[in-house]
Amino acid sequence: MFAGYTRHRTTQPIISLAKMATDFSVTEATPSATSLAEKRQQCLLCPLPNDFLRVLPYNEDLRARGAVQKEERYLELVINEARLVKNYGLTAMNPYCRVRLGDARYETQTAMSSSKHPVWNEVCRLPLRSDTHLLSIVLMNEGLVLSDSKIAWATIPLPQAILEGECVDMWYELSGKQGEDLEGTIHLAMRIRTVLRLDPSYRVNAVRAVPCGPLVPPTSDVPSVTAQGQQQTARPITAEDIQAIKEVFPSIQDDTIQTLLESHDGNRDEVTSELLRMTNET
Repeated sequence: MFAGYTRHRTTQPIISLAKMATDFSVTEATPSATSLAEKRQQCLLCPLPNDFLRVLPYNEDLRARGAVQKEERYLELVINEARLVKNYGLTAMNPYCRVRLGDARYETQTAMSSSKHPVWNEVCRLPLRSDTHLLSIVLMNEGLVLSDSKIAWATIPLPQAILEGECVDMWYELSGKQGEDLEGTIHLAMRIRTVLRLDPSYRVNAVRAVPCGPLVPPTSDVPSVTAQGQQQTARPITAEDIQAIKEVFPSIQDDTIQTLLESHDGNRDEVTSELLRMTNET
């Protein structure tokens, strides 16, 4: 029944898919000169500062913000042990150390009956002034009946390395009745730490994170009123604060704990972390 039917086919040019993809990519990847010029005008072409996209350290960031009121430097001194050449007296000596740096003074606990090999392992922090360069150490013998007597002494110039931020751990020679630098040696470790005192207005105006959740009305009927321009005062150091840290670090003197509490504004956790870090390093 289909005899004599002729099927006509329309012939169209065949374009390969590869050629179509190539033409499309070339068209899309070739921007016009006008668009490049417009984008170039919108860019800021200038030399970037050295601190561009860099996070400053905490201390430098505080200085840059103008939050530092003053800087105080302290000498962190670790009094480890001593090796003496002679025991003076019929019984074993009870040595302890007297340390002086400028106007600051510190005394270690007594190493009872330790004779020529006393061990203290105590840490003290002494305020350091710009005109202070000598550290004086005197070893004393605590007399149970008679008065205390001097065993040995040393005057140590502060090493240049600690002024450059390094920690110095050395044995120093002691002078005494045996002669200069002939009484024995003492093992000390020292370094300088800078404490930043922040401006109270910076602490008041600092942004504090507010936890998410429903708002809870204050329980007190008296509204909290803060006078404008009133500065935040440091919390006073109490005997309870000192005793709490003394229970954890019984070898640390009370005046050293008080100095650390004052430098950390009475924060027990920061003082405890500082003492743990110094103990681990020594």
